[in-house]
Amino acid sequence: MKYIIYCRKSTDEKDKQVLSIDQQISELTEFAKREKFEIVKVITEARTAKSPGRQKFAEMISLIESGFANGIIGWHPDRLARNSVDGGRIIYLLDTGKLQNLKFPTFWFDNTPQGKFMLSIAFGQSKYYVDNLSENVKRGLHYKLKLGIWPTKAPPGYINNPKTRQIDVDPGKSKIVKKAFQMLVNDNASFTQIVNFLHKFGITGNTGKPFKIEQLKSTILGNSFYIGIMRYGGQIATGKHEQFISRNLFNKAQEKVKRIERPRYDGHNFAFSGLAHCGECKAAITAETHTKYYKGTNRKVKYIYYRCTKKLVPCTQKYIEEQKLIDQLRNLFLEFSLPDNWKADWECWLERDKQFEISQRETNVAKLEIEKRNLEEKQNKLLDVYLNGTVDENVYKSKGFEIEEEKHNLDEKILEIKQKGSNWLEPFENCINLAFQARKIASLKQNSEKLRSFARSAGSNFNLYNRQISFDPILGLNLVKNLRGRMRADTQFLPMSLSVPRTGLEPACLV
Repeated sequence: MKYIIYCRKSTDEKDKQVLSIDQQISELTEFAKREKFEIVKVITEARTAKSPGRQKFAEMISLIESGFANGIIGWHPDRLARNSVDGGRIIYLLDTGKLQNLKFPTFWFDNTPQGKFMLSIAFGQSKYYVDNLSENVKRGLHYKLKLGIWPTKAPPGYINNPKTRQIDVDPGKSKIVKKAFQMLVNDNASFTQIVNFLHKFGITGNTGKPFKIEQLKSTILGNSFYIGIMRYGGQIATGKHEQFISRNLFNKAQEKVKRIERPRYDGHNFAFSGLAHCGECKAAITAETHTKYYKGTNRKVKYIYYRCTKKLVPCTQKYIEEQKLIDQLRNLFLEFSLPDNWKADWECWLERDKQFEISQRETNVAKLEIEKRNLEEKQNKLLDVYLNGTVDENVYKSKGFEIEEEKHNLDEKILEIKQKGSNWLEPFENCINLAFQARKIASLKQNSEKLRSFARSAGSNFNLYNRQISFDPILGLNLVKNLRGRMRADTQFLPMSLSVPRTGLEPACLV
């Protein structure tokens, strides 16, 4: 009888007592010599047997079916199969007579009905071990998720702390990841530019190569882990890890990801192409260049013009030269600017309101936590009466689901308060920062790209009508414009008693 020695060691198995492949070869070779078995081939494999598809195992089966050998020597049946398909193939080869014997130094086998029955039990036990191990691993991962702990490798910007088994912020890479979000939102950077930026600072895919565009979107730009929402295995949980990306920045990034288009490399870089739509027909505004020759100076000058594409319906709108468009944008932004000598007061007021918000946030979270504890007490009482036989299983499941749904809603409210607090302070702070930047942006020369970036941050719905640009400012900038209209630009201090109509966005000190 001719035997094949088959040795397998899986790198992902937890049973460390299994011998290494070298040890298995040594032990099985000695076993074969002692029992005087003829060895025709030694096959080794470093792969798990929990699912079908092992290449070397398939090679061994093929050799058995071809008649090259008719026996197998292994350390234990679980080295041959830990899934029902591969175990079934071994037993079928025994049934057809192509495989006449199996030998193990750790397991008794005879090619008899009783022996095959015991072998099937051994294969079944091996499969049970794998299934149970997998279930325990899944249970452990989901339990960690329930505790608010990310169960696997932390995303870029975070590190897995082996001592605390928690997820910590990486001091260096978190700044790089945050900058990537800001590049997308504030600088209108392309996905390729962001990928190259991350790669430059060592943030790459698992292979060490730069992220692909879709990986960038899913792993970083669209990963809700950065705002404390963990999605794993079809479950959603609130993470306890520290966040360094604000909800406002994350949401803006999602909007950008949805509407951003791959850049067209046509040899031109038109700063305001795609910014506005035609105010008459709502078609897109496109750009084109024209060259004019001046005989007196013998030179050619290129001019950039913006016009309606006129692809939707007939349109009467005319073109506008780029410099005139730039001048209009500068004047618009100046209307929403605040003088620098107001900045110190506004920063003081914003800081005061932040402290007030923190206090309110803690109070509101404490109230919701009390509600959540009350629901947990209800859950425990419901379980007690169910175990006592007072209520049937259907009522228990129905009421339990209602309570669990209420708890989930409370968790979402708590998360929202922790992340956002009041829904006006962060947007208003952003608005004030834009107002103090506006004058500087408008005064810079050769700043078309910065004007465009500022425009995207300051408003939306840009329209070009009768060679005039207009837009809808973000909520809060109209308040700034109102303040400018009521106060002189050189005012040193803004009166605390200033009466401003309540919009829900202004600092509490102005109300």
